[in-house]
Amino acid sequence: MLARDMTKGSPLRHLIGFAIPVLIGNLFQNLYNIVDSMIVGRYLGVDALAAVGSVGILFFCTQGLAIGMTSGYGVIFSQYYGGKQESEMRHHVAVAACVSVVYAAIITAILFVVIEPVMGLMNVSGGIYEDALIYARICFAGFTATLSYNFIAATARAIGDSRSPLYFLIFSSLLNVVLDIVMIRAFQMGVAGAALATVLSQLVSAVLSGIYMLKRYPILRIKKAEARFRWESAVRLLKIGIPMALQFFITALGGIVLQSVTNKMGEIAIAAHLTGMKTERLVEELGIAMGAALATYVGQNVGAGEKERIQKGVRQGMLVILAASVIMGAFFWVFGKYAGLLFLSESNAEMMNLLDTYFHVVTWAFIPLGMIFVYRNALQGLGDGFFPMLGGAFELLGRIAAVILIGTSRGFAGICSAHAIAWTAAIIPLVPVYYIRIHRFPEKKAA
Repeated sequence: MLARDMTKGSPLRHLIGFAIPVLIGNLFQNLYNIVDSMIVGRYLGVDALAAVGSVGILFFCTQGLAIGMTSGYGVIFSQYYGGKQESEMRHHVAVAACVSVVYAAIITAILFVVIEPVMGLMNVSGGIYEDALIYARICFAGFTATLSYNFIAATARAIGDSRSPLYFLIFSSLLNVVLDIVMIRAFQMGVAGAALATVLSQLVSAVLSGIYMLKRYPILRIKKAEARFRWESAVRLLKIGIPMALQFFITALGGIVLQSVTNKMGEIAIAAHLTGMKTERLVEELGIAMGAALATYVGQNVGAGEKERIQKGVRQGMLVILAASVIMGAFFWVFGKYAGLLFLSESNAEMMNLLDTYFHVVTWAFIPLGMIFVYRNALQGLGDGFFPMLGGAFELLGRIAAVILIGTSRGFAGICSAHAIAWTAAIIPLVPVYYIRIHRFPEKKAA
């Protein structure tokens, strides 16, 4: 039996009911990223905060490679759930687990090889270089833990359960706060303690959530025959998983380009940019949550052949996102600059002025930012991995163009504008392709 069967009932009720636990979970996940920075900034100072911020985009990159690949798996799982093909779903879960072992080994090895050359390209300065390198290496070493948790969360969400991942994420976040304080204050481990606390928290969350899901949902218990590896199944998983992972990676490349310019502006600018992005991430979490709900909703209804329900759900999801984008944009336009008070032990006027600039530039683009999540995840639910990846490429090109044309001449404001321009560029291929795909979706035959 499905934890949440989205092929029947009110689309909006399903979307909101699914999205709220995802949103709360994402806020907690974002919380322990913010707590890392808050504790580092307050107890180790602005230079340490700048060290974490200078390579923060690389950590986002590793998370994206994990989230993208496992979200691709989840689309396949949800389609089999919606089509009531439970044995095929379990088989694909087993194959995805095998693929993930190899994927984790390859990505971890590559990350350790490229870390120092990439930091050189990003202009990480000598004063914060060693701390930044230590932080990045520990985060990279924890890639398997990140991948494992997101694999389990994607499987749970594919069957409509967005609450179980939330519970373990809350536990993980609270554990991370405790470990941050213990490792930084009690053990005097510096930024290494912050990175290690995050990795250990994700590992514990992955193990506990995996045990819980197998006990709660007998439908996920894989039989011997279903565990047999089939190359055609692996190829199907990779055909959607790799483009979705690349989508996050391509987006991260744009962030690396942007960070390399920001790193030339000094520690205060680096810290302000980090603070602005982490605070603005709260807005993105709403889009991510609704996007996750739409991907599962669309995936299940693809399996059931429900074209009209897909269209209705996407329309209603878009209305929710548009309303939230306007409200949150107005809030951060006025109050965004005060985020700096959360990250440093004393007020820094220069940093607050830069944050004021940051939010006055980016808030107007919260609407296209929300649209990215709606149309990208709807396409992914339809089984299209290529055009969401292409949207990421447009975002990368928009960010690079903004840095070249505006960033170098307008300073910090130009850097901020790159975010807004990139978000607007990303929706260019997504919107028309969604409507083409849904127009071509076959009508359900009358019974």
